[in-house]
Amino acid sequence: MATRYRHLLVAFTSEKASFQNDLEVLDIQDGSLSRLTMSSDQFFPMVSVSTDGSRVIATAVQTQRELWKVPLGPNAEENGRNAVRVLDSAQDPMWTYVSRDGHTLLFNNAAIGSRNLWTMPLDVAAKPKQITAIPGYNVMHSSLSPDGTRVAFVCKTTGNSDVWTQNVDGSDLRQLTNDAAADAWPAWTPNGDWIVFGSLTEGHWETKRIPASGGTAEKVVDGFFRGDLFTQPDGKGTWLVSWIAGTGGIRLIDFDQRAK
Repeated sequence: MATRYRHLLVAFTSEKASFQNDLEVLDIQDGSLSRLTMSSDQFFPMVSVSTDGSRVIATAVQTQRELWKVPLGPNAEENGRNAVRVLDSAQDPMWTYVSRDGHTLLFNNAAIGSRNLWTMPLDVAAKPKQITAIPGYNVMHSSLSPDGTRVAFVCKTTGNSDVWTQNVDGSDLRQLTNDAAADAWPAWTPNGDWIVFGSLTEGHWETKRIPASGGTAEKVVDGFFRGDLFTQPDGKGTWLVSWIAGTGGIRLIDFDQRAK
């Protein structure tokens, strides 16, 4: 006679913590879910339920992230030997960003039980400093303003991923976008006047910009954006450089002329 189960075990990515993959029990009678694990850096594939339905077994795959600083010399092996670890896995650094002057590291960290943004100088020995304090696993991609005084980041605290800004001292928290599109990867223009970001609506990516002080977002070009902006060598314009989703390529666009 076949065993009849009241509960079915499933592993899924929690909506409350977008980058967690936790085990949950699904009651097949009423459809309710009960969370079994609370993990910020574990994945649980190959889930199996015992015959009597009282125990479960799964493979635990831990993600350990570290950050290293590597020289850019002509010899790759020598560069590797001279690499210096900046943050170990205890800091769990994600979505790292280095300021344009090369002195400040910005990274995402879950050390306090929720993902927030931290900074630390790269050229001196100093402990990381927390700069945002938003509950839950809602803070994601981020970048520093050219003068280093403000940070732009994506936050899901309202239920949708939008672009927010804040002073690095913790003051003046602002929500810049508020629409149905999923916004991602904000970056500042070299003059600090605009924030450029990717915006996904019904499967279609656009690269948009919005005034850093707040206002209406507008499309720059079609396509995915994950990159940065920098002044052209002649000082007369701005280059937008972005990874091309799906191909692994890079595209370079004249930000002012909208020309590739």
